Amino acid sequence: MELRKATISDAPFLQEIIRREFAYALLSPETIVEKLVDERFLVIKAIEGGEFIGFAELDLLNDPARIGVARLNAVFVVEKHRGEGIAIKLVKKILSLAKKQNVVEIFLLVRFDNELAKGLYEKCGFSFEKIYDKKIEGKEVEVWSTPLK
Repeated sequence: MELRKATISDAPFLQEIIRREFAYALLSPETIVEKLVDERFLVIKAIEGGEFIGFAELDLLNDPARIGVARLNAVFVVEKHRGEGIAIKLVKKILSLAKKQNVVEIFLLVRFDNELAKGLYEKCGFSFEKIYDKKIEGKEVEVWSTPLK
């Protein structure tokens, strides 16, 4: 399995995954392409045997009020490859790349009932911070974060 930076040619696959798995995000194909070329976003893909099997996306934010803080927007692995440690490798790669970008903290949002994702994030060094002030798809959302050392 290889981890590489996603490219514009990956946009159709990303669009399909986002439409199916992250429907609340409402991202157009144009927005996905913009993220793939914008240096503010790190989109890493997992490939095995030429097949796209997962991705992770980090937003470097560039928020003057939160210098050095980034948001992990998504982690996804196709169903037949889940349980193989690919998501952990994707998150660890994102953390490594974020350090090189002078990120000192990463936070993420996760539905309160998504125990599988919370287990992944915990294994990668994230911890619960607080309940988010908005709901996603009518469900409570938690904020998790990790400092980068």
